[in-house]
Amino acid sequence: MAGTSYNNIPVKVGDQVSILGAVVSVTGSAPSTASVVVNTLLGDQVTVHANDCTAVQHETGAAMSMNGKLFDVANRVSVNGIVSSISGSGSSAQVTVVLDHSGLSVVVTAAALQSNGA
Repeated sequence: MAGTSYNNIPVKVGDQVSILGAVVSVTGSAPSTASVVVNTLLGDQVTVHANDCTAVQHETGAAMSMNGKLFDVANRVSVNGIVSSISGSGSSAQVTVVLDHSGLSVVVTAAALQSNGA
């Protein structure tokens, strides 16, 4: 089965993807390993490590992304990973993504993903 990403590209097991969303909370004392809750474009909520995220630089922030940029609540982030399984099909498919940095697995709706494939 295949899901359909935000950018209308089929997503299949093994594909590199980015979960797109905004930070709703940051907890923890170490900026790079802080626990970050991200709401996706479709309202899915995932908990990741700060260094699972990529972000643009902000003046201040409680968290530090994998690219060394500070970010905080309400900032946009992307979370990169590899698709490990898909349940369903199309834009509403539920996609399990293994995150590139921490190795955590999260489940999101396919349309909340950006396909990073060719």
